[in-house]
Amino acid sequence: MAGAEPLGRPGGRGTLARAGAAAGADRTGWAALNVACRCCHRRIQVRHRALQLLLVVALPLLSWGCTPVADQGLRDPLAFTTLDLERLTPEGELLWRLSSPTVSHDVLRGYSSARNPVAELFDRDGRRTYRITAERAQMFGDASDLQLEGNVAIQSSHSDPIAVWGERLHWDLRRGSLHIDQSPRAENGAVRLTGGEAFIDLGTNTLRMTRGFLLHRLVGRAEPGADGGRQQLSDSPMPAASQ
Repeated sequence: MAGAEPLGRPGGRGTLARAGAAAGADRTGWAALNVACRCCHRRIQVRHRALQLLLVVALPLLSWGCTPVADQGLRDPLAFTTLDLERLTPEGELLWRLSSPTVSHDVLRGYSSARNPVAELFDRDGRRTYRITAERAQMFGDASDLQLEGNVAIQSSHSDPIAVWGERLHWDLRRGSLHIDQSPRAENGAVRLTGGEAFIDLGTNTLRMTRGFLLHRLVGRAEPGADGGRQQLSDSPMPAASQ
């Protein structure tokens, strides 16, 4: 862990951001990060081996000797002003980026939360495939699963774009899948789909709607799913991302 150094502006608030190109990425594919503490205005550089996403962002600060835990009070979440986290391939290509203007870590409950998160996903050629927004995000455990809540919107960047909305999204970072389990609906300009759950497979770019979905043609009446159960909405993958 690199040594601490004063921030450039007195009284500034803490930030969490990706380090410069000189820092590079380690073998895990996580970019190095700069994290600055809001209470003492000093920063350190950490890599993924010392911190897994936001869950343990607070742990180096607690042991680093910022303000004693007894003085801070464990009931007060540790807060940072910005988040800019990127996941890279072993070759250094960008897989996804997550940003937020406000991030906090609850030490007692063991989870991190972010306000107004924005996520961007990219293909192997560096083209953006999806953009996701929500009111808040939560990360638990080892941060392999990310939960976004409140006015979740998924916008694809494919040549035939589709938009998906819902109230709660589970993003499985290991399997590469998106799952909306509250009030999902999707629209591609010609039809609108509603149902109980929606799934997007990021590997094949396919969308599935389950539990009695309804297909709403924008001209005409709604048509129920064939058997009211799980239906494959597309036999072929969504078109590749536009140039």
